[in-house]
Amino acid sequence: MPEGINQNLDPEEQKRLKQEQEDAKESARFFEEHPEPVISRENLREAGPEITEFEIKVALFESTHSLEKLHAIVEISSDLATLFGKADDLEDPKRIAGDMEYLRSHKPEYIPEYERVMAAARAIILGPEDQKKFEIRRSAKKDLIPIVQY
Repeated sequence: MPEGINQNLDPEEQKRLKQEQEDAKESARFFEEHPEPVISRENLREAGPEITEFEIKVALFESTHSLEKLHAIVEISSDLATLFGKADDLEDPKRIAGDMEYLRSHKPEYIPEYERVMAAARAIILGPEDQKKFEIRRSAKKDLIPIVQY
C-alpha cells in the first residue's frame, strides 16, 4: 500500500494496518512452508467406521466419568497440583529410572533437585477432599488415553 494513502490515518490506525500487512505476509510464508496435503483419489477412504468407533469411545468415557464432577475440579491445593504433575512418574519406576539416566548423562547438577521433588511428592498425604479429586481426575486421565491416541 503506498505510504501516501496512510497519511490521513491516526497513528493507531496506521499501526493496525501495518500489523495486518505483516500478519498477511507471515500467513503467506507459513502456508508456503506448510502446504495442505493433497490426497489422491486412490488414497481416499471411508472414515465413517472410524468416526463411529471414536464416538463409541467418547460415549463410554462419558458414561463412566461424570463430566460435571471433572469440571468442578477448579481449585486445587499445592499438594494436589504436585501429585497431578508427578503421578505418572510415581506410578512408573521405569520412567523415574529413565529420567535419572538422562540426568546422569546430560544434567547431573539437577539430580539432587529431581530427587528432592520426587521425595516430596511421595511424602504427600492428601486430605479426603483432595484424595477424591485426585482419584476422579487420575481415573479419567487414564481412560482418555485411548481416545486422544485415536
